[in-house]
Amino acid sequence: MAMASTRHPSKIFFLFVLILTALRLVFLAINPLDLAPDEAYYWDWSRHLDVGYYSKPPLIAWIIWLGTHLFGSTEFGVRFPALLLGTLSLIILFRFTRQLLGDEVALWATLLSGLTVGASIGSFIMTIDAPLILFWTLALLAAWNAIGHEESRRPLWWLTAGVATGLGLLSKQTMIAFPALFFLYLLSDKGLRRHLLAPWPYIAFFIAILMLSPTIYWNMDHGWITILHTKHHFDPNRGGLIDGLKTFGELFGALFGLLTPVTFCLILMGSFWAGRPTNLLDLKKRYLFFMGPMPLGLILLLSLHQRVNPNWPGPFFITSTILAALWAIKLDHKKALRAGVAVSLIITSILYAAPYILPHTPLSGGGLDPFRRLMGWEELGRAMTDTAQQAGWPREIPYIFTFPRQNVSELAFYMEGQPRIYLWRRPDGIKNQYSIWDSPLKHKRPFRALLVKPDGRSLKPSQIYLFKEIRPVRHVKVTISPRYSRGYWVYVGEYDPNAR
Repeated sequence: MAMASTRHPSKIFFLFVLILTALRLVFLAINPLDLAPDEAYYWDWSRHLDVGYYSKPPLIAWIIWLGTHLFGSTEFGVRFPALLLGTLSLIILFRFTRQLLGDEVALWATLLSGLTVGASIGSFIMTIDAPLILFWTLALLAAWNAIGHEESRRPLWWLTAGVATGLGLLSKQTMIAFPALFFLYLLSDKGLRRHLLAPWPYIAFFIAILMLSPTIYWNMDHGWITILHTKHHFDPNRGGLIDGLKTFGELFGALFGLLTPVTFCLILMGSFWAGRPTNLLDLKKRYLFFMGPMPLGLILLLSLHQRVNPNWPGPFFITSTILAALWAIKLDHKKALRAGVAVSLIITSILYAAPYILPHTPLSGGGLDPFRRLMGWEELGRAMTDTAQQAGWPREIPYIFTFPRQNVSELAFYMEGQPRIYLWRRPDGIKNQYSIWDSPLKHKRPFRALLVKPDGRSLKPSQIYLFKEIRPVRHVKVTISPRYSRGYWVYVGEYDPNAR
């Protein structure tokens, strides 16, 4: 690999991307895993296209809408965009790194990035991180060229940076960090500060905000609900230093696994190395440091204050991984690079094989089974369809209600005909997207409905008193493994707004 990497890195890269994408495509087509609850939730958003949603910007719904219109409302249709976005991210990463530091660093950085557990999951599970990573990487490339290219092409790169930032903002709130970090980078050097005297950085930022403006207006019209939802992610720990050390350890351990152990250690070594004053004199290394290790360090410090989800620092690992490859090559630690790629390849291979192996082991369905949340939903949809039809749905009983939102979206996707499922809770409080949409509970017309209560979840009085009468129909149980099953009680509820 080392000999080939110095002679034909571009050929190796394209062969790597071709093989990796083909393997991911095959896995996507034949894997036995159902949609994760968040995937089904975003899919349900795609059936109600809008410029804003309760907890996230709207691009995830638009992308899934396109995927399902191309490939059908199936798991493949929902997830194929994740694979495509992941492949495009690797291509842009290679292009950016090759321009900045050469072919060899570009190849190793792409190998390290493409073989992490996080990249494998992100190219399979369709979440908001897949488009965020793509547009962050594109913005990195465009912003660098905007300040370094010849005068005639700078406007085009500034416009590209603005559009990429706007699409990133439409993907996930984290993208707001990009213009802030880039602004700090420009401030950090006298020669770079001249760009702040030109109109183009502000035009690029204006384009990004203009692209986001319909979503901003939607939030303003809905009481800034997305901002209020995002705010609770920053609630501090209540247990002081002990809790802080615990949440720091949780994040550190999660990143250790998602990035694979050797790659994570390489990233830490490359980040510390790049942060030395002598290295920061190099504007290329400084750019990578400002857009990666510096905010990553802040995120790790933040985890001492509160719980941090391990996907939050995802964009910061793009340039951190580039620096890891650069550090290993500059200091002649290519054995560490080979070890990082080899270990990542082994772990990723195990990850792809696990859905077929774990069901035949004692771990299946247990707390250590990472696929437990992605199993049993299709069987539940079939069982619930049979139960609902026997009870008179959809002719005599037109509506189905359940809770929490994860069950609403999974039943909506997997029940026959993919019907509209409603949230079983009072309609006067907003807890998720289902609380915003129209519901029969908001109308003053009597109706009958099937009410689905998951085992282990207690009914609140406010849920019970929504209906003047509730009668049990049957208990539905789906066995996922000898150690794990999901159970639901199904009731018929009589709704009469005049009787409440």
